[in-house]
Amino acid sequence: MSTDSEWLQSQLDRYTYRSGWAWTLHGQSDDYWSATFTVEITFSAVDAHDPSSNCVIFSRQAIPPFVVQERDPELFKRWFQTTIFNVEMHESREWLRRDGVLVEDPHKDQQVNP
Repeated sequence: MSTDSEWLQSQLDRYTYRSGWAWTLHGQSDDYWSATFTVEITFSAVDAHDPSSNCVIFSRQAIPPFVVQERDPELFKRWFQTTIFNVEMHESREWLRRDGVLVEDPHKDQQVNP
């Protein structure tokens, strides 16, 4: 029987997406009660704040425990597809502007006020 991390890695290895997109599994433990797994998605994109340059995007997403526990490839597929689409949605929100101003800044809540 494979460990949780081995099973998750085998599922991730089945997927490809856009050119330059990659993902890395991170986990703290294979113990049933303390395992917390994440997937770090990385890719290069045009910088929305400086369109003349590219930047590397890192998005770390938690894998819900029930996805790990069920070990159902279809459940994993639905979670992973939704995760990829959510990353894409976040990135697209950095581009839509009205009169030159972002319609909705996805980083607004993450900015620290001086």
